This record gives sequence, C-alpha cells and structure tokens, in this order.
Amino acid sequence: MRWLVVHPGPSFSVADMHTGWVEALRALGEDVYTYNLDDRLLFYDSTMIKVGEDADGSDVFRKALSREQAIQLAANGILSACYRIWPGVILFISAFFTPPQLLDIMRARGHKIVLLHSEAP
Repeated sequence: MRWLVVHPGPSFSVADMHTGWVEALRALGEDVYTYNLDDRLLFYDSTMIKVGEDADGSDVFRKALSREQAIQLAANGILSACYRIWPGVILFISAFFTPPQLLDIMRARGHKIVLLHSEAP
C-alpha cells in the first residue's frame, strides 16, 4: 500500500516518532513517501522582505508572512503531495499544523486518514 507520512513540524520527540513510523512501515514492505512539513514551516516562517532603510542606510526587513499564513502555505503542499502520489493512507503524526479543512478535502476524495495524537494536554 502507498502511504504519505506527514512530518509533525516540531523537531523534538514527535519528529522521532515520525522517523520511527516511516522506518517501520518501510521495513514491512510498504511504499512510503514523506511530506517535510518541518522544512516548509521553517522556510515560510523565516522568509523576510525588505521594507526600506534606516537612518544609517542599513536595510530594514520584516517577516513576509504572519505565523498563520506560514502554517497555511506549508500545509497546502500536503494536497499537492496527495495528488502527485495518490496514497492509500495519509498518516499525520500529531497534526499540530494541519488545518482541518485540508482533512475534509482529503476525506472527500476517498483517502484514508490516520491521525496519531501523541501529545497529552
């Protein structure tokens, strides 16, 4: 079966869970693809744009996107990955940064979705 395993975003314990699940599924002979949400969040959240110069002529920058915009852009690529790969199962580890409407779209197109909730309040 073809799997898409979505990275949780944070690089601490949940990232280890992602790695473990990917390795385990591959060891079982499954066809596993990964979505690097962590790298995409970092990229979109750290993108800066020049907004001018200060009094001494130094460039002044600000973040190009709000946190919410960065999360949305990083997560939107999950849909692109789904329709390039067309997985039978999409496994989200923790799903911290997954907008609920993306899950609705994937379900409407017949994908099986597994949410592995690993963090307790």
